[in-house]
Formats: sequence, structure tokens, C-alpha cells
Amino acid sequence: MEFADFVCFDAIIPELKATDHYGAIAELVSALDKADGSERVTVKRLSRP
Repeated sequence: MEFADFVCFDAIIPELKATDHYGAIAELVSALDKADGSERVTVKRLSRP
């Protein structure tokens, strides 16, 4: 298996705008959701402790 087999290169964000890890996760999931409309991405609400 190669790296390109499981990475969505269109969803890569070189510099995140988030300042905490919850924001970073939300930003990455959102980018993945927007990157490729042919694949379904299930996004659940992220809850903070």
C-alpha cells in the first residue's frame, strides 16, 4: 500500500488557522468533507470536555 492510497491530497492544509486542537480537528474534517464530493464523509459534532 502506498501513501497516496489513503491520503486525500486535495484536503491537505499547509497552515491551519485554528489555535487549539479541537479547532484543528474541525478544520481538517471540514477540508476533507469539501475536498471530494464523490466520497461520503460523516462528520459528527465535536464536543469539548
